Amino acid sequence: MERNCARHAYPLVTIDPYTNAWSTNDTLYNGVIKHWTGRPFGLVGALKVDGTTYRFLGMDEIPKVALVPMAGDGEWEGTYTQKAPRKGWEQSSFQPLFWKKGKAAFGSSGMSVVGTSWEDDEIWVRREFKFSKNDINGNLYLVYSHDDDMELYINGKEVVNTGHAARHGVLVKLDPILLVDGDNVIASHCKDTGGNAYLDFGIYTDNKRGQSIPTTAQQDSVVLTATHTKYYFTCGPCSVAVEFRCTVTAQRSRPGIEAG
Repeated sequence: MERNCARHAYPLVTIDPYTNAWSTNDTLYNGVIKHWTGRPFGLVGALKVDGTTYRFLGMDEIPKVALVPMAGDGEWEGTYTQKAPRKGWEQSSFQPLFWKKGKAAFGSSGMSVVGTSWEDDEIWVRREFKFSKNDINGNLYLVYSHDDDMELYINGKEVVNTGHAARHGVLVKLDPILLVDGDNVIASHCKDTGGNAYLDFGIYTDNKRGQSIPTTAQQDSVVLTATHTKYYFTCGPCSVAVEFRCTVTAQRSRPGIEAG
């Protein structure tokens, strides 16, 4: 039975766990189409009516601006130790006496952009940096990669505690109140539970320079069933229907897109 509905995630392409795409917005054009893991899928659709182009599907992901870059976006150096430090090691006032200096990222050989070898079980890293809230251009984000368990503090306040996990390129929206104009500290502890080891982090803001606001279609409704997701739009004087279907065969499911 078909039904009109409002959801937070709509299936578009569902071939297998490695090839699938979802809309996580109530309007198909109001966000980046994503893989089920949250990574961008890169699916965008537009059509031209009477000389005007209407975007009805997805949008381009605009790269964030690095305020405190990760190692892949710019070199940074921190102080680190691989022996359990004194209490208060995450606080801004802590003095990391006898800690070593090293370039990020911190990790085992073979991992990307490794500047300092980390082959032991645990590592504690402190990164001091200057910051001005005048540089914030929209939202503020913490981006981090860790392998494995990680906890992270900004100016002594815990922001992330991953538990038992290993992820790369995680983006978390930050409250600007966590940072102050002038001197700031990010402190992180990471534990390698087996296999590769890795730690890197940075702070980013939105990139609004040079953005244009394209004309979008008007989404009239969406219908979701067990086998398809169908959208209805108005593009100027035209009505448009876009259907995402999953047809199961003996080998694998094959998605199709119809527009009419």
